[in-house]
Amino acid sequence: MKHQLKLLAGSGVAWAAMAGSPTLAAGTVAGTAINNTASVTYTVGGVTQPTVTSNTATFNVDRKIIVTALETDAAAVSVVPGQTNTVTKWSITNSSNDKIDINLAAAAIASGTTISIPGATTAATSFTVGAATFTYTETGGTTYLKTSGGVWLDSVPPDTTVTITVTDTTALPNTPTNGQYAGISLTAQARQNITAGTEGAVFSTSTASAGGLNNVAVNNVFAESATSYTGVTDPKWDGQYIAVDAYIVAAPVLSVLKTATVLWDPINGATSPKAIPGAQVRYCIQVANGAGAATAVSPTVSDTLPTQVTYVANSIYINGTFGAGVCNTGAEGSAPATGTGSSGSAGTAPSGGIASGTLSNLAGGSTETMYFDVTIN
Repeated sequence: MKHQLKLLAGSGVAWAAMAGSPTLAAGTVAGTAINNTASVTYTVGGVTQPTVTSNTATFNVDRKIIVTALETDAAAVSVVPGQTNTVTKWSITNSSNDKIDINLAAAAIASGTTISIPGATTAATSFTVGAATFTYTETGGTTYLKTSGGVWLDSVPPDTTVTITVTDTTALPNTPTNGQYAGISLTAQARQNITAGTEGAVFSTSTASAGGLNNVAVNNVFAESATSYTGVTDPKWDGQYIAVDAYIVAAPVLSVLKTATVLWDPINGATSPKAIPGAQVRYCIQVANGAGAATAVSPTVSDTLPTQVTYVANSIYINGTFGAGVCNTGAEGSAPATGTGSSGSAGTAPSGGIASGTLSNLAGGSTETMYFDVTIN
């Protein structure tokens, strides 16, 4: 909607300056009456005649409504599968020339939608957060945010920005894998500011008057830009703005490799030992986390022993290294003497035929091991 105000003057007519109230960046406050008069001076026979003054022309400044919303996370929010209380950060600005209410509504974006996410990256949403339940908190204390009977910012003055956090209190799905995205949108809709503490109705526009000279009506003119996020449709001049944020899954990517090495047998000793009854075999379990993946906290290894072997006492070691095809000494003890398994244990002796041990936290790109020895029955 475009409004133009033209002042037309004939020869010899001087227009007086318009007298208005001080302006903000948002412009002159809606409803301000702007008055001005014109005067004409002339002479007759070289004699200056009395100045002729016009009537006062009056019009009221209309309401220019601009509301914007932006995500303020520096990057997509890192999450893990099954996480609850996931937080996104937003700013909402009233650039209107009047005090307004602003309704807020967060929502999950459907899987498969291509969106723009923080960091100027464009990606397809790989999963949806499901039936999310969102709670809202104003940063730095509650000044404008109201959450009773709805969620809105109450009586936001012109040129004011309010920052909030939106918390998704429901658990994320357990199925997403490392690097997958989910989109979250926040719609900020301008509302009338009639009564403090009560959310106003949606603004409507008037087609009866353009707000020109001698017009005292105050009309509502939507002036916000179109949403610039890929995958979200929100045209300009509709009284609302939709912003987009995203979750990115940072999950551990674990792989497990188990090997068996014959250490000793009763005939050959440690020289080219064979897997014969009475031989000692070392099981080595390597747990690796993929490069760039999230840290796996306290991964626990469990290994059910075959009935054909017997655990060698005190032989479980954790957090060791792997090289030359075998597990090496763990960080918490010495390797058992070949054929005896007599050294101290860093793991847990088998219970119910299960050998187990809890490894150190596994950062992305790291590997830890657990090994133990058995004797072939």
